[in-house]
Amino acid sequence: MQRLWLAATRAHLALQPMTALPYLFARLTRGAGVGLYEPELSALSHLYPRYRHLFPLPCPATDVFLFRVSRAPDVEIVSLRRPIEDILVAL
Repeated sequence: MQRLWLAATRAHLALQPMTALPYLFARLTRGAGVGLYEPELSALSHLYPRYRHLFPLPCPATDVFLFRVSRAPDVEIVSLRRPIEDILVAL
């Protein structure tokens, strides 16, 4: 995943993780919906067939990571980084 993310960055693409939905679908399908309220169960049950239509997987495969990709402009402001010696102490 890290290599994919770095390659996307080099290609001026932005990658945004969107893992909540696959995790909720896993709770619905493999966790019997435990911990979810009825409105959530209903909404997820309604969305799941549409999601699987977009992202079909052979059984018993499962989703690991969902992300959105978009074009990214060049970075105008670079985040400041402290030197590694300032934050890492090796004993």
